[in-house]
Amino acid sequence: MDYVSTSLRKQILEGLTVELSAPKDPRLEKTLTLDEFNKAFRKFRNIICKVYPQRRDELDQYEADINDIAYNYGQRFYKYHKLFSAKAATAIIEHNIAINWGKVDDRLLHLVMNGLQSRECELCGDYDHATKFCQKQVYQETPPCAPQATTNGHYL
Repeated sequence: MDYVSTSLRKQILEGLTVELSAPKDPRLEKTLTLDEFNKAFRKFRNIICKVYPQRRDELDQYEADINDIAYNYGQRFYKYHKLFSAKAATAIIEHNIAINWGKVDDRLLHLVMNGLQSRECELCGDYDHATKFCQKQVYQETPPCAPQATTNGHYL
């Protein structure tokens, strides 16, 4: 079991951004892998849900969304997370507004991805294959071929 101090729990519950290291600590610059993020986020979620159990679905959805973003766009998921969580903390601190973590911020996602193409198939929307390998291409109608002349002048 991981220990989280009472003061740190209080900061998390107040919506404050929590830095666990000194300001110049190089660990703060590290981009977490998806596994590292999931482990840390589950600790955060469990702390929040102990006091606000009604937020579990919202935070579970956020974790699922982050995993989808990571699958489709790779490591940029972490930049999205850092910006989203900072935005959520600012909204609480400055305006006393709680942001729904269960809804993807499309504008922020677009900003972070900056035109990067998703791995989603353009024909069927699945993520397990590229568009050029989609089975829907096989079943699409092919345009009729133009008549071709034979050597004796007749058309096929």
